[in-house]
Amino acid sequence: MLHSVEEMVELIQLFNQGDVFLTESEWVKAMKLGDSFLKNYDYPSAWALEKGITLFHIVMKHHTFQHLIVDSKKLNPNAHWTFSSEDFVERISILAASVSPGVSSTKLSSKLTPKYRILLHFLLTREGMDMAQRKLEP
Repeated sequence: MLHSVEEMVELIQLFNQGDVFLTESEWVKAMKLGDSFLKNYDYPSAWALEKGITLFHIVMKHHTFQHLIVDSKKLNPNAHWTFSSEDFVERISILAASVSPGVSSTKLSSKLTPKYRILLHFLLTREGMDMAQRKLEP
């Protein structure tokens, strides 16, 4: 499991640091990391099946992952994937929760928009408002 996690972290770092189009060597490295991830994931999956434990299923996402790696030769997945936006979705849901009590779902966006506009204004015009996004070294 640890090897699989390490390979996935390295693969995501490779995609994050790569340009929109990966170099040949970056793509070869991505293929090796993806292949190694899947092989290492197979071990706990087989172990769980043998023990009758419902963990480490091999699912459709694994097949999709294979295509993502192969297709990264044509376009870096970082240029089109959406999971990196999940943090934004979480922040918007927290903001929406602050205005949602007693508001119907059809009027929620009209209550949320002014607050979002003010926060975006602060982020763009006030120095230090984006400090939470930065990783500061001690």
